[in-house]
Amino acid sequence: AVVRQASAERSSALVELARSAGSLGDLELLSLDLMDEDALTEAIKRLRPSVVFHAGGIFRRCQKPMEEMVQPNIAMAEAIIRAAAASPSKPLVIYTSSMAAVRGPGQVPRDGRSCFDEEDWNRQSRPENGWGEAYQYSKVESELRAKALADELKVGFVSLCPSFILGPERGPSDGSGFSVSMVLSWMRGEQKVRSLLISDVRDVAAAHLAAAKATPGQRFIVSTEVRPLPEEVAQVLREVVASAWGSEAAKAIRATSPPTDGPACMRPG
Repeated sequence: AVVRQASAERSSALVELARSAGSLGDLELLSLDLMDEDALTEAIKRLRPSVVFHAGGIFRRCQKPMEEMVQPNIAMAEAIIRAAAASPSKPLVIYTSSMAAVRGPGQVPRDGRSCFDEEDWNRQSRPENGWGEAYQYSKVESELRAKALADELKVGFVSLCPSFILGPERGPSDGSGFSVSMVLSWMRGEQKVRSLLISDVRDVAAAHLAAAKATPGQRFIVSTEVRPLPEEVAQVLREVVASAWGSEAAKAIRATSPPTDGPACMRPG
């Protein structure tokens, strides 16, 4: 597994996972910067994997989104394809894209359809419209360019587009990640619980394993089919908070009103 820093505390979660599965001897952690294409290529040549899962990417608030997020995300996606093409094992690349690559703000499904599917692409997001849209733009551009390069270099390519990923963390967290910090703000009553398309991190992991057996060239959405009601999510959080922090703390959790417009898949119910 290629990680930013093999000695980091978060990387220890991978070691514990391998140990619990009885496959610790099969795990090797490599500290590697995915922007270092030469090092990446050499690593894949040496390891000769049959499948490469590219789940790395930048997703954070930044002052210069094009320089700090868009360009690096695209560069990393293209680098993994070139590295796979250079490897004697010619591995299948499973690319972790995002629902952000499927739809943009205010976008409707193509051809008057009621819901989005794997053939929809985000045509709305622009990098100049703040870091959020810049991230969305980076995901669609990364996926499109990686797929085009994979076709050109004859590299097997499958992409997964998960929606907002929630679920338990295996390792320690400082709460600074975007998803974690958002849920914490809901639990503390600092923000109202919103309605989002959601995917469970455990389902996303299972989807990656299943994708390794998929026919190259396919694209899959990993998500609930419709958004859950904000109050449904809020009630689950109240139960968790009441158990962990007490019933008074749970009373602070509030939910927004459910949206009533937009495509059917974006209307909870």
